[in-house]
Amino acid sequence: NWYARGLPVTPTALGAIDLLDEYVIATVGHLDVATDDYPIIYRSFNGGFSWEVFQYGTAFDSPTTVYGLTAVKICSYNHLFAVGEPLGSAGVILELENAQPS
Repeated sequence: NWYARGLPVTPTALGAIDLLDEYVIATVGHLDVATDDYPIIYRSFNGGFSWEVFQYGTAFDSPTTVYGLTAVKICSYNHLFAVGEPLGSAGVILELENAQPS
């Protein structure tokens, strides 16, 4: 059965979701803060009942055209990769490993 669950910080857009198993879930997108768009990653270890938030401290180069972060891949319980629109002068690849939520 599906149940609605809220995220602790409401994103502007979500671009992708991945599941490692029935408990470990990650979703990615972006969050508008003032005039900047920031990459944002959410991770759950309990099937989506609660979520950790990871907000990357550098804004995208320009306003995002779609979802900011557009794909996520969970490698293990505490290791994932997210990719998306340009950050700096190149496309973004973020690695989250042994991370503590922001």
